[in-house]
Amino acid sequence: MAKRISALLAIAICLIVPATATATVLPEKITENMTLNAAGSPYTGSPTVEEGVTLTIKPGTVLKVVHLEVKGTLLVEGTASEPVVFTGAKEAAAGEWCAIYFAPGSGASVVDHAEVKYG
Repeated sequence: MAKRISALLAIAICLIVPATATATVLPEKITENMTLNAAGSPYTGSPTVEEGVTLTIKPGTVLKVVHLEVKGTLLVEGTASEPVVFTGAKEAAAGEWCAIYFAPGSGASVVDHAEVKYG
């Protein structure tokens, strides 16, 4: 009887506790236009958006990157209710990740409704 209760309890916990999301690793160099959305979150890596390339980030997307370098265009399209979040891997302490670096030539970039945490 105790084994059956333990098994039922284990099943109940699995149904109540949400599964951990699998991270999507971004390429080191983004060389083609790309759109990131909340369904693929969190995104990880240390990408560079190359010249002439646009990286569009949709509302509710979470990026847990070491750094992000923008040589092309970064379009962050968050909303007040669903901001785009840039954060560290652990989300525990300041300095977990480095920066969003806008290089010369990235002047068309727009960051709208974003939260930058633990940088």
